[in-house]
Parts: sequence; structure tokens; C-alpha cells
Amino acid sequence: MPSILPEYFAYDRLSNMLNRSDRRKSLYEAYDKTEDALSRSAIAYLLRNRCQIPAETDENPKKFLTYRRKIENQIKS
Repeated sequence: MPSILPEYFAYDRLSNMLNRSDRRKSLYEAYDKTEDALSRSAIAYLLRNRCQIPAETDENPKKFLTYRRKIENQIKS
């Protein structure tokens, strides 16, 4: 008798991917509509972290500064 579990897990993964895509689109729309700097910063944080709040790990300040400088240079160019 064939198992339906692989089909269920494939559907579940596809469903999760679609939900993440929808979340990402919603965050981009919210970012464009929001004028509050703190809210925009929080949305950008979620977008950088695949729409997830990381577990108890802190963001590396040196890595963030290099990322920020890179983006600032792209904006200036």
C-alpha cells in the first residue's frame, strides 16, 4: 500500500513557500506605505532575515556596518 506522507509533506512545503512569498510581498508593500523610521527599520530587519525573527542570536554589529555601507554606496551611485 503506497504511503500518502510524501505527498502531504510536498504539499506542506509548497504551502509554506507560498506563504513566505505572500509575507514578503506584504512586507514590501508595508515598507513602501510606512513613513515611521522605526517601523521601516523593523520591516527591513524581517526582510533581511527571510521574514523570520531569529532565535536568541544577536545581529553582528560589524557585519551590519559593512552591509549598511555597501547599501549606502549603492544608493549614492
